[in-house]
Amino acid sequence: MEEDKTFIELGTLIIAIIALLQPWLLFIYKKYLKRGKVVFFETGNIEIGFSNYASTIGISGTLRSLNTDFFVSKISLELTKDRDSSKHNFEWSIFRDTKISLVGDGQTHIELPYGILLTTQSPQRLSIQFHDNKQQDDIRPIHEELANKWQSFLDANFPYDQRRIANNLDNHIYSVFEEFNKSCDITDAYAKFNRNFYWDAGTYSINFNIQTSQPDKIFSKKYKFSLNEEQCKNLRLNVITLNDHACEQTRYNWNFAFTNFI
Repeated sequence: MEEDKTFIELGTLIIAIIALLQPWLLFIYKKYLKRGKVVFFETGNIEIGFSNYASTIGISGTLRSLNTDFFVSKISLELTKDRDSSKHNFEWSIFRDTKISLVGDGQTHIELPYGILLTTQSPQRLSIQFHDNKQQDDIRPIHEELANKWQSFLDANFPYDQRRIANNLDNHIYSVFEEFNKSCDITDAYAKFNRNFYWDAGTYSINFNIQTSQPDKIFSKKYKFSLNEEQCKNLRLNVITLNDHACEQTRYNWNFAFTNFI
């Protein structure tokens, strides 16, 4: 009987100790043993563009940290065209407002990208436009050269002193632009911009890479999407708009292609 009593007391003591240690053991498990990760839940469509920012990809969704907190230092994309396996890298460049105005004021708030402290209790909604910075570097000299040639043509055909006192200034400038639009300079610029355009009908793959700091990790997620002929045709019209914007003409809005995740 005495042995049974001792055994019962010992069992009760062990259970009590386990109960006391359980919160600490759970904390240690979550903090040091259970691996944390960052996951991204996409919402809406992928937005594909081509503008004076070069090729762009817009993606919206929610970032969530599991098991531990993370500091997200960078998000980037690697785009692969399935047809020829060509690759293009995109960096996060613009944070866009995740709220939609219902009053029709047309205001859109944007910010430059910044690091995000992501806690397990606070998911982060994001709408990000990613830019192909290498392509930006490639088209910037074309844009600047055309802008300089247009300014020289404008000064020669409609000098500043005349522009300063002219009525219906925009109409006069546009008349000069119509003449400039017949020149080889703008034709050459169009051809150069067009050579940099790489959106073709077909299927594309995206590696969505989330980079964290301390701990330094990369969490990746793969997506696919497709573009059809009509979407690519509309996007290519932006080459004309690029020419216009270099010459300070804004007749046309930028076209975008909206497609679904596959």
